Parts: sequence; structure tokens; C-alpha cells
Amino acid sequence: LVLALEALPGVLRAAAALDVPYDDSYYTNSVKVGRHTSFANDSVSVPLQTVTEGYFEVLKIPLVRGRGFGDEDRIGAPRVAIINQAMADRLFPGESPVGRELTIDASQWAIIGVSGNVLYGSVRNPAAPEVFRVMRQRPGGVTTGIVLRARGDPAVLAASVRRVVREFDPDVAITRMQSLATRRTDALAPIRLSVGMMTFFALAAIAISAIGLYGVVSYDVAQRTREFGVRLALGATQGSLLGLVLRQGVRLAAIGAVFGLLGAFALTRLMRSLLFHVSPSDPINYVLVTLGVGTVALVASYLPARRASRVDPMLALRHD
Repeated sequence: LVLALEALPGVLRAAAALDVPYDDSYYTNSVKVGRHTSFANDSVSVPLQTVTEGYFEVLKIPLVRGRGFGDEDRIGAPRVAIINQAMADRLFPGESPVGRELTIDASQWAIIGVSGNVLYGSVRNPAAPEVFRVMRQRPGGVTTGIVLRARGDPAVLAASVRRVVREFDPDVAITRMQSLATRRTDALAPIRLSVGMMTFFALAAIAISAIGLYGVVSYDVAQRTREFGVRLALGATQGSLLGLVLRQGVRLAAIGAVFGLLGAFALTRLMRSLLFHVSPSDPINYVLVTLGVGTVALVASYLPARRASRVDPMLALRHD
């Protein structure tokens, strides 16, 4: 089937696998390191993949150490396996796992390489340790997924793929055909919704804060109209009054920013599952948010400050 799919125009490479990325469920089995020991002093269940030779090339999963599966890895040849980086970090920290052995179903499998991590199930969870075995050495194994790397729009190949699969086995049902980008988008949809809602409420909070700051500064300017008129009559410049009011607005925003940063530092740990490649205490994000809030504060304070700097001294002195 894989060879027939690779023969289709526009298909660059094809591969079969027991599970494919972002599957909601995946097959696990007990694995031991070596013949007698394991990294938890007992058998440990990890995702156990069965793939054809081109699986890593199709999905562009990098091999960070060792080699991939080849034609020499067939029935009768020494059993070989590839583990992912998460399993290498857990089992063999600081050393190369290539050449070591795994015990799976009472059989010995030599580790020939280390691959990059692949996500299954919830993308909120970090990649779990995983073992890959080649399908040639697992005859009769179940295949639930076919992955293709195509030239151009993969949706154009849908009809041809269905035809080839039907010709190969009329009883095989294709339950779902999606691009990897679509599967990734679907997997991230709940997180995108949560982040979108939080972004909306965050922008609403900034808008409310800006309106509140504008109102406070405007009220203060209205109460100090006569003071500003006296200052101007005694020689104060419009620039100095503008700076005076702006500093007041920025001072209020700075006080709020301090309490906001303390609260954010405490609460962002609850959002760790929504963050990707970003630490909850990432200083760059805190600096950018503080600068953004400061800019909003300046804009909200500028209009009242501009009005205060243009007070007519004569009218102000007649005020009240």
C-alpha cells in the first residue's frame, strides 16, 4: 500500500504507522532497559510505535543521534528500535543510548537512534518517552494511520488516495483524512479559545483602566484649573504644566503596574499549561507588558494634560 501511494503523482513519500501525531489515544507497552533493569526498578509503560522506514522523513521528525530504519532492518535481522529525545533524557541522561538494549515482550531490541519528540493526545502535556519499531520486524502488526508528504495542496490527492486504498483492500475504511496542519489546529483549538478569551478580557481591562485613568486625571485638572492659571500667570510654561499632569498620570499607572506585576507573577503559574516555549516568569514578557501599560497611561493622561497646559490665566483667575 505504501509503495502504491508513493507512485501517485504529487506524492513525495509515504509511510504507515500505528499512531500518528495528535491522536487522542495511542498504544502503550511495558519496556525495560537491558535484560534485568529499568529506570524505575520495574517495567514502565510507554507509547510503543510501529512504523515503516519513511515515517521520520515524511513528518520531518529529526534524528538527533544514530541512524534511522533501513532496508537491512527486516525479519531475521537483529531487532532494532529508535527512542525519542524524552526517553533518552530520562533513561540515559548525559550519555548516548545508541547500542543499549530494551526488553519488550521478553525480546531484546537494540537502540540504533534517537528521534525528536512527537505529541499525542493533549498538547498541554509534555512529550512522553516513546519507542519506535520498524514494521518489517513486526509482521501482522496493526496499522491505523498512513502519512503522506505531497507536493502542493494535499487535498487534491484525496480522491486518488481513497481509490488506491480501496483497490488494495475494499474492506478498509478511511475514517478521517486531514493535513497535519489541520490536525495541529484542531488539537490547539481549546487552547486557542482559552487564550482568545483571556486576550479579550485583558484588552477590556486595559480599556477600562485607560478610561478610569483619564477620568481621574480629568477630574483633577478640573479641580486645579485656578492653580494652573496662577502658575501660568507667574511664568510657568505650557510644557511644564503638561509634564506636571503627565507625571501624575504615570505615577498612578506605576502604582497599579507594581501591584499588577506581583499578581501576575503569582497567577501565571496557574496558566503554565497554556504557555508554549515561554516561562511563566519570562522577564521579556513582563517588560513588554509594563511598557504597553505605560504607553496606555501616557495616552490616557495626555488629553487632560494638554487641556491643563492651555488654560487661559485670566479665565482661570476668575474661576470660582
